Amino acid sequence: MTKTDIWQQHIKSWQESGLTQTAFCEQQNVKLHTFQYWRKRLSSQSEQAGVFVPVTVSRSAPARLVLGPHVAIELPCESLPDVLLALRDRGLLHASA
Repeated sequence: MTKTDIWQQHIKSWQESGLTQTAFCEQQNVKLHTFQYWRKRLSSQSEQAGVFVPVTVSRSAPARLVLGPHVAIELPCESLPDVLLALRDRGLLHASA
């Protein structure tokens, strides 16, 4: 279980508890500022999930996925949708301005 999974569960438990953030954090022995950081981080990730646009993929050439200034992945086009979904699900894919 990743940190993201753990914090998603904390936030879900808080929402279901009916407690204030302060009371929930005291009950769970979690620092309030850490809880608020993860709540904001996960909230902004879920807002960014709607940023994707449909893409038509041609199988005639490989796809090059640039992940940063020093990281790129080249793969068959038919693998691109699965890779993008896996990266998004792990919180590694973010929209840029």
